Amino acid sequence: MKLLERLGSPLGTGAEDPDAAPPVEGQTVSEDWRDYMHHERLYRLYGPHPEGPWRPYHCPTLFAGIDRLKLQPHEQQLHERIAAERPPGTWDWLRPDTLTVVDLPGGLSVQMAATLFAEGTCQLIATFDHWPRANSEPAGMIRRLDAEPTAAPPHAGDPRIMVDSREVVNAMVTMAPRVAARWARGVPADAPPVWVCDARRLTHAEPEAGDYDNRYFIDDSILPGPERLRSAGIARVVHVAADADATPEDDLANWLHELYTAGFDTARMTLGDPETWVIPMPIIPARGEPIAGRVNNRSDRGGFGQTISERGSSGGVYSGAGAGG
Repeated sequence: MKLLERLGSPLGTGAEDPDAAPPVEGQTVSEDWRDYMHHERLYRLYGPHPEGPWRPYHCPTLFAGIDRLKLQPHEQQLHERIAAERPPGTWDWLRPDTLTVVDLPGGLSVQMAATLFAEGTCQLIATFDHWPRANSEPAGMIRRLDAEPTAAPPHAGDPRIMVDSREVVNAMVTMAPRVAARWARGVPADAPPVWVCDARRLTHAEPEAGDYDNRYFIDDSILPGPERLRSAGIARVVHVAADADATPEDDLANWLHELYTAGFDTARMTLGDPETWVIPMPIIPARGEPIAGRVNNRSDRGGFGQTISERGSSGGVYSGAGAGG
């Protein structure tokens, strides 16, 4: 937080702009996504209840980066599965004893998490611990964030950027009116938590000199351990993935395995199977490979993100098991 304060960003420091606070119950909200483009407003809309127990886990890095780069978001089309009609009983499993981890590629993860928030009873916690970087464009062009939500390879935009954040930000502003409207209907401080993750965070591609390496892993400052979860009444974890055979990156794999061995129920909801939107299927999470030390491209601004030098001195080489996205 001190690093972010030096950047001039008030995120999470106690000096937030009151105009950026989520709408209170009964308040009228705008239906125009353009009214939610401010980084601090997004940070608070996509964060947990200010009086609940999960605020320390809400990661401010990407939001502060949005402000620093002055990015111009663009409206994003909804994924066809999220736009489709829901089966009866959808989201009934969103109970106070359940923590949900939405682990889909980029903007698709934001769309799903925002849908859970808008249609169910929960609160959101972002895990985007990396700095964005704008795609290179010809001089004189307006920088726009216009990527579509997709499970395609993560370098659909600029291949020199390891984790392209454009569609994440686009999804945030696109879904913001629905998120704000849900806040205005009232969100309890003890609503079940939903962690929002980008499945592309540890892409398998190896960066070269001149690439912007902002790959990152989710560490224990963002993922609560078994004792902390039990103290909050959590007994089950639902992993939201693209399909039933999805293998989470090693950071989440190890965490899910730890919770399972500690006696937590673990289950999976998949994007492609609406039946799991009603009843998530039980899973036995496999242990992943050790994650600490494999990504060392930390930024002096906080989080991850730096350009690899010609000497390859960033230490950002990753050789993990998962392909990510």
